[in-house]
Amino acid sequence: MDEKEYLREIEEALGSDNTRLGEVWSRTKEGKSPNDISEELNVSTSGFVYTYLSYIRAIIEGEISRSPTMAKQIGGALRNFLKRHKENFSDYTVRTLTKRAEECDRWVSDVQALEEEDSEVERQTTSVEKTQTAGIYVYTYPHYLRNPVVPGTDGYNDRTYLKIGMSGGNVRERILRQTTGMPEPAMILQVWVVDDDNDLENSEKRIHEHLSTVGHGTGGSRRREWLLTNEDSVASTARLIGLTCHYDHRNQDSV
Repeated sequence: MDEKEYLREIEEALGSDNTRLGEVWSRTKEGKSPNDISEELNVSTSGFVYTYLSYIRAIIEGEISRSPTMAKQIGGALRNFLKRHKENFSDYTVRTLTKRAEECDRWVSDVQALEEEDSEVERQTTSVEKTQTAGIYVYTYPHYLRNPVVPGTDGYNDRTYLKIGMSGGNVRERILRQTTGMPEPAMILQVWVVDDDNDLENSEKRIHEHLSTVGHGTGGSRRREWLLTNEDSVASTARLIGLTCHYDHRNQDSV
C-alpha cells in the first residue's frame, strides 16, 4: 500500500467524521480561515480551530508537536480517530496512526521537552502580564493542563482546574499573590475584556455562576475562583455575556 492509498482512506474518514474534527476539516478544505470556522461553528475564539488543525496535520502528515502538553492531546485525538474509523482502515493505515500516537507518548515524557515547554509558558505569560490589560484572566498550572482531572467524552472536552479571576491591570502582582508557594509558574490561558472596567466584578461573578450551574464548579470549595472546567466552556460563557477575547494561548497570532 502506498501513501496515496493511505491519504485516500484518511480523507474519506475525515469527510465522514461527525465530530468537531470532521467539521474543522471540511471547512478548511473549503478554504475557510480559522476565524471563519470559529464564527461559523459559533465558537468563541479561533484558538480551538488551531488545536484541531494540529490534530489534522498529525493524522495526514505525521506532524507531531514537541510540546508535551500538545503531544498528549494529539495522541488522544489520533487514538480516538482510529477508534471511530478502524473498521474502514487497512492494516497499513492502522499501523501508521498507531505509530504516530506512540511518537506522541515519547514527547509527553521527554524531560528536555518538558523543560523547554515550561520556559515557553513562562515567557508567554510574562508577555501577557506586561500588557497590563484590565480584564478577566483564566489561568492554570502546566501540571493541570497536562493531566486533566475529568477526561472528556471520546477524548474531547477534558476538564481540569482553571482559575478565573479579574484584574484591574497589575496582573503579575495579583497572580503572584495568589500562587505563592506553588512548585511551577502559573500559565495564562485567556484574557477577556469588557467595555466598562467597572463591570469586571460582575462579569467574573456571572462566569462563575454559569459554569457552576452547568456542573463545572468545584462542589462548594472555598477556593471559589477555581473551577473544574475547560477552555472552550470558559470562552463560550465569556462570549455569552458579551466579553471580547484579548488573548488565547492556543491562537497562533497571540502574544
